[in-house]
Amino acid sequence: LFIRLIVEIEQNSQLSRKFLIVFTVLCNMADKEFDKRDRLLIAALEENSRLSYRELGQKAGMSGAATEERIQKWLTNGFIIRLFAEPDPFILGYRTARLYLKMEGFPSDVERAFELEYSAKPTVQWFAITQGKWNYIIRFIYHTETEFNHYVMELLSHYGKYVKEKDIVITHYQGQLPITYFTQVQRYDITTEKPTEKKEIDDIDRKILQQLFENARAPTTQLAQEVGLSPDAIQYRIKQLTKKGIIRRYTGWLDRRKLGYDYYKIFIWFHFITPEDEVSFLNYCTTHPNTVYINRVIGHWDLEVDVDVKGLEELDGVLKKMQNKFSRIIRDYSFVAILRDYMPNPFASEAHG
Repeated sequence: LFIRLIVEIEQNSQLSRKFLIVFTVLCNMADKEFDKRDRLLIAALEENSRLSYRELGQKAGMSGAATEERIQKWLTNGFIIRLFAEPDPFILGYRTARLYLKMEGFPSDVERAFELEYSAKPTVQWFAITQGKWNYIIRFIYHTETEFNHYVMELLSHYGKYVKEKDIVITHYQGQLPITYFTQVQRYDITTEKPTEKKEIDDIDRKILQQLFENARAPTTQLAQEVGLSPDAIQYRIKQLTKKGIIRRYTGWLDRRKLGYDYYKIFIWFHFITPEDEVSFLNYCTTHPNTVYINRVIGHWDLEVDVDVKGLEELDGVLKKMQNKFSRIIRDYSFVAILRDYMPNPFASEAHG
């Protein structure tokens, strides 16, 4: 809502200034709802959300009971969208690509049906409703180009008459970073998805992954009942899935808007750059406190940098600093606002049936 309002009133400078003052006050209020222990607990959940309440509490300086109470409160009010085991799709033999859609003449009932369908498809790793050049971004997971083409053609067969423009990029690698701009906790190593040797899993592993994707904190006794194995056997399999890198980490999907931040995706076009130039730029992005994702892609543009900022004014500052520091290698850039995003369970039966 804030993003839409800012865009609508930005032509009126007097109204815009008043709105930005109110917006800043509201953002600061959101900050004050979380104390230092909250920030430490959020950082601990991002790093390993499967730790016991006692272990998480030790990192945040509070008791296990207080830790449980806070986590349950955040789950109830929607700040924590999901605590989940994050899989590495490349190790499972998948590739990923993003489809970008600009729609026109989209009837509201068809629009709702489209959003409901693609925000829950297991073949979709990430679905975003955006504002800017594109209306939707859909990250598909697939084994072969033929499979991916089938997914795209299936979408177009149902909704193609409303697609004004589309584009596709292939993921070369993707990195995710913790929200240290809020937690003020030193960053740990970036978690990266990139092409690698495939590791095999069986149906039991898949069932375990499906459950852990929905709830990283699911007890082994509960998983044992769901899968039909002993708790010891479940524990062994989880350790193997983690050791092989199939489970990259246990983390949290948080609604950062409740912290007063908006989510933007920046598209970057490079001039010809050397490997050294690329490393320098990536180091800059990964150490920037507002960066939450970095995506190296093959397609119309070269890189995507996802950032959390408190409105367009802060975004403008991020872009200007980036452009000034790397004017020699940045040819152009654009951005979209992520209004809502969804992360379907990739281990649901439809994806593999």
